[in-house]
Amino acid sequence: MTKIRATCPSCGNVEFGIQSIVVVSQIRPAAPATYRFECPCCERPVLRTAEPEIIELLLSVGVVIEARRPALEQVTQNVASLPPFTLSDVDRFHDELNEPGWLERLQQLDR
Repeated sequence: MTKIRATCPSCGNVEFGIQSIVVVSQIRPAAPATYRFECPCCERPVLRTAEPEIIELLLSVGVVIEARRPALEQVTQNVASLPPFTLSDVDRFHDELNEPGWLERLQQLDR
C-alpha cells in the first residue's frame, strides 16, 4: 500500500494512504496546483500547494483528481482555520432551521 507523507499545520509531518488525499484541479489555468487531505491526527482538512512535479507524482500513484471552483478552494482554506463544530453549533443551526426564511438566508451566503 502506497503511503503519502505530508505536513499538517497543526500536527507536523503525517502519513496516510492514497485514499485520504485528493489533487484539486483548478479551473483557472494560472492557479497554483493544490492537494487536500484530512489530517489523520487532528482530523482537520488541510489544503496545500505543490509544484507540478509533486502533483504528477501523486497522480501517478493513483491519487484521485477533483475539479473545484476557485470560490470553494477559498472556503476549504478558511474551514481549516475554524474551531471544531460543537453541539452548541448544532443546537444553534437547528434553531435557525425553525425560523421562517432560513432557505433564503442560506442562499444569500453562497453569493
